[in-house]
Amino acid sequence: MKEYLSVRERATTLTVIEKSKFYALCAPVQNEEEAQEILQSVRKSMPDATHHCYGYIADTKGAIPRFSDDGEPGGTAGMPILKAISDNGLVATLVVVTRYFGGIKLGAGGLVRAYTASAVSAIEAAGKVLYRPCGRYLCELDYTLFNLFERAFSRFCYRLEQTDYGEGVTLTLLMPKEAEAAFNAYLKDFSKGKAELLLLEECYAPM
Repeated sequence: MKEYLSVRERATTLTVIEKSKFYALCAPVQNEEEAQEILQSVRKSMPDATHHCYGYIADTKGAIPRFSDDGEPGGTAGMPILKAISDNGLVATLVVVTRYFGGIKLGAGGLVRAYTASAVSAIEAAGKVLYRPCGRYLCELDYTLFNLFERAFSRFCYRLEQTDYGEGVTLTLLMPKEAEAAFNAYLKDFSKGKAELLLLEECYAPM
């Protein structure tokens, strides 16, 4: 697993050019199926739009680039959107630009500039972030140790995702895989051997 650059969250922007409205959606995606699901949801939510043009790189290695002009002149929409993604060094990223025609033709050059600007605005709104190989873990502590946990582990890079209370406290933690060994060693020392990390799954996350 290698780190990669994508966007932090889904974001939508609006750009108005010569009375045409360009709604751009940018979203992180994990695979082509997810990209297509988002694309279909956009089409369903704006069925009266003139065009739904898009570009995406659906995997983390840049091996699945896709784009569509969706009825715009060839090379004026989908490819500029895809280029905006690749020029930002992004993978696992989708951009859909939905156009409502305003009655004024923009010409080939104008369309390229419009779709490029719309894609870039959505990418900036979504925020570029580095995704790192991570693990999601369970950790069970008694209440005494739990009350000391936050301060004791403040030097580690981790995210507390969930806390469940019962006879003890069960924590769900997200952390970079590279931190696992040191965290687990410190946890065993901290709990005098009573606690250790249980790996639930490997994943990518912005950390």
